Amino acid sequence: MFARINNYWRSGLFLRRSCHPAPLHQKLCLKSSSLSSLCELMNQHGCNSAPSRRWMHSHNRHVFALHYNELNELISGSEPNEVVGIADSALLKRMTTILRFKPGDQFVLFDLNSTYQLFKVVQIDKRMIKAIKLQHDQDEELLTLLNQRKKFTITASICMTKSKDTFEEMIYQCSSMGVNRIVPIITEEKKQQQHAEYFENKKERLNNIMIAAIEQSKQFYGTPFIETPISLSDYVTKISRNQSYDTERRIFLDVDGELSWMNLLRDIEQNKNQSRTTSINVLVGPERDLFDHERKYLKDMGFTSISLSKKIVYKSETAFTIAMGSIMSVIWNK
Repeated sequence: MFARINNYWRSGLFLRRSCHPAPLHQKLCLKSSSLSSLCELMNQHGCNSAPSRRWMHSHNRHVFALHYNELNELISGSEPNEVVGIADSALLKRMTTILRFKPGDQFVLFDLNSTYQLFKVVQIDKRMIKAIKLQHDQDEELLTLLNQRKKFTITASICMTKSKDTFEEMIYQCSSMGVNRIVPIITEEKKQQQHAEYFENKKERLNNIMIAAIEQSKQFYGTPFIETPISLSDYVTKISRNQSYDTERRIFLDVDGELSWMNLLRDIEQNKNQSRTTSINVLVGPERDLFDHERKYLKDMGFTSISLSKKIVYKSETAFTIAMGSIMSVIWNK
């Protein structure tokens, strides 16, 4: 088995170290595919692998989720159980050469408009993969969890950090956990133009990061919408003037917070049984933390300070990941 694993390494399925590291989204895509291939290899040899959701597996084969920007055009006008042809060269190469799809394998295609479709491979040749459209399993437990998830709208208000890598990591986490909306907040007025230019020039990169996260986590039910960067003072003004924010539960992370994180999780658990939609807005500050006048801004607009831990000071991205992960864990469980 280890000889075969070495072949995976030589063929490039495992990420090699380089003096010119690949962009974040390429690393993540590569890791996702390589780990899936390794798990498949281990299963063939009787090794145990991590459990996965039942509906995402078929005949012990991993069901990959792949981004395809022209998905809507591909499936429009076709009926369930109808065969369609996939001829996009980049997608075809990935499916046949890298992932080595075979007839009978199932896969999901999705786009960044929250459209997704389950397929099963029927025929493969050099120019086209023919696949049949399938209906997603009407698993009662899955449907219950999806309806439960729709009761919550999650907004991530992220104060821009000095390190772009840190901010991009939080974008990745938002996408992998199914956050609905991302609001980049500028706390340093001197860097307002710099951050604006970053978003204007890096739209494709941010999209690629979201795609990598969704492919890995399979949270293709809803793609985050990234709003235009806004200053903290303008954000507070926007909230005060928009009545749609009135029912929103707003919190910001603070090591000296008024409430413990468990208070929020208990509230979320109780709201799962209600018919109305619950909106939650989680704000995470910059590396330097929030100034006193910024905290006052937030508290005046109904934000409550909540502490993840009274004894541990987390980095921004770590605190954010813990916060979002625990929220989604409560929402996605019965």
